[in-house]
Amino acid sequence: MRLRWFLKHLILVTSLAPSLIVEAPYYFCLSWYHRFRGRHSAVRAFRGIRFPVYDLRIRMLRRMYMGLYSYLLIRQVRKLLRNGDIFIDVGANVGYVTAHALSALGKRGKVYAFEPVKKYADELRVMERLNRGRTVRVEECAVGDRNGWATINLCTHKDNIGMSSILPLVSGHGGTFEARLIRLDDYLEANGIGPVRLVKIDVEGYEYPVLKGLRNCLGRDRPAVICEIVPSFLAALGYGVLDIERYMTGNAYCSYRFDCRTPKRVALNQIRSQTNVLFLPHHPSVLSPKRPPG
Repeated sequence: MRLRWFLKHLILVTSLAPSLIVEAPYYFCLSWYHRFRGRHSAVRAFRGIRFPVYDLRIRMLRRMYMGLYSYLLIRQVRKLLRNGDIFIDVGANVGYVTAHALSALGKRGKVYAFEPVKKYADELRVMERLNRGRTVRVEECAVGDRNGWATINLCTHKDNIGMSSILPLVSGHGGTFEARLIRLDDYLEANGIGPVRLVKIDVEGYEYPVLKGLRNCLGRDRPAVICEIVPSFLAALGYGVLDIERYMTGNAYCSYRFDCRTPKRVALNQIRSQTNVLFLPHHPSVLSPKRPPG
């Protein structure tokens, strides 16, 4: 089963990320070599950025180590970011997307990573220490449309370490804890951050409140936004995909799918399951040519 999964994904990425044809099998074998030797942690380098993997026994982390996890998302993040840009990672988890973003931003770029689960925020801080000279600011908090506190449902499901959420969990419930909740517009203004180039939002169903707390930034900086949309999670909050579509359209944004060579327009009412959507402003400057990496 695992070999079949590996071969399936290797074939899928062949046309979109040819380098993985060599890298993925190598790191697949290396991960099993580490486990055979009783060593369950490792450090993977992504274009000069060191990314720590704390437990190779966890399937999701093994996929990150091989470079196969969310490869379409990573490909789009790298295409949008340029040397010296500012990247906001909401729901950063252990920092996989943050690491790839750092590799595209150069030494002048900055990443602001938000993660409420202490264990994963600590992993982000480890990555920050491993990459001296790069700017990563880790904020151990949740993000929404207000400032205050929120109850986080902690997920203990080992195959998906990114399922902790403000929403009630279907499975893998590991208790709750209180986390600081911030509104991004207030955070960016208080810290003098901008202009923001790209915002990635993956918060297991709480994406709409995060977007509502980003209205000023959307109007001022016109960043690209990559947002995970899960219709069933939105419904649990009393929202629907059309609420997000109306909100982003009202802010002069268009929605795109990016599971192809160039982004293609998509209507959100066509989305039936978990999907990453790219929102770009009308006449987007985010598609301008990249500056050379620094």
